[in-house]
Amino acid sequence: MRGAPQPGFSPKTNANVLCGKGKLTADVEAQVCTHDATAPEAAPSQTEVAQTAVPVPVPKPAINLAQLVGKRVKALRMPLCQPSTYTTDITYAGKEAKVLSAVKQTMIPPFSPTTLSRLQPEMRALLEDSYAAVTLLLQFDDGTKLDSCAPIGPSKIENYVELLSVPDQTPAPEVAPPTLTLEQQAKQAQQYADCLKAAVGNPQIVCKQ
Repeated sequence: MRGAPQPGFSPKTNANVLCGKGKLTADVEAQVCTHDATAPEAAPSQTEVAQTAVPVPVPKPAINLAQLVGKRVKALRMPLCQPSTYTTDITYAGKEAKVLSAVKQTMIPPFSPTTLSRLQPEMRALLEDSYAAVTLLLQFDDGTKLDSCAPIGPSKIENYVELLSVPDQTPAPEVAPPTLTLEQQAKQAQQYADCLKAAVGNPQIVCKQ
């Protein structure tokens, strides 16, 4: 008489050893062998890892905000302040103004280029943007002067003002006629005299000196 299975004994597990060797019936092999075999998940290739890697954002080149001085801009929705105060004014949003000054101000002490090169790209871009920050002073068409309340970096300037494309309205200087030599003056005088002779009795000829 066959004894009870001992602990740790599994007929199904022992049958796995015979899988694929032709010693099991088709029904047993279909139940035991095909359902237990689990194909290991393939490791991602180096190409797939490179494609799924998160790209590091490349910071935009800094803009020299001092070049805005003297330019026409349109104030956007960010609040402006009375000069040298924190009294905000939002009534000039959407109105045009002239940039009177761009005072460079930063509260962060400068780092050496060597120290900056060791920082992460995001942190380095943040510091460089802070170093280039300026406080804008605007004068609107009614004479009101307002500033940007705080220094603005190049990455945030588009939130405050929009540069207007205003054509140059300065009249072009008059160009003085070229000075003729004596020979050229004599030639013109002779051509005018010949024209007058031909115009005698012929009113259709008009001579210009």
